[in-house]
Amino acid sequence: MRTKILQKLSKLSEQDITSHINNNQILHYTNYLYEQTTTIYNRKRLIPFNSTNKWTGLLFLMKSHMGAELITKTDFAKSMPGLSLDGALKFTNELIKMELIFVHTDVKQDKRKQYIIPARELTDEYINYIRGRYANAVIKIVPEIIVLLEKDL
Repeated sequence: MRTKILQKLSKLSEQDITSHINNNQILHYTNYLYEQTTTIYNRKRLIPFNSTNKWTGLLFLMKSHMGAELITKTDFAKSMPGLSLDGALKFTNELIKMELIFVHTDVKQDKRKQYIIPARELTDEYINYIRGRYANAVIKIVPEIIVLLEKDL
């Protein structure tokens, strides 16, 4: 059974799935998204990233950090669409003052170039948040996908 479902899933296009989604499923997914959005406020270190622009910046920071890529304050600021560069740099400086991110200088390459890295506490809280969202998606969304696949799309 599992193999058949995985084979069907690998052959589906977005159009195959969207054409079978009904209003109840849209409501269910909307409720899921709402629940997930409100859980950010239960995590103290994630609250400063409460807008889409800032959240996008956090995603860029974490992607870079976990990929072992160094980013500058300017790189981080540019990753926040919809915020002016000045506004994003002010936000970056606020995060530094809050000790959610730290400035790192690589003296071996260029002393003038400053990189930012997330604080360990921010990284841990982000990872736990993502784990929770991922687990909720598996629990709440995957069963609905399986139901769709069992209906022989």
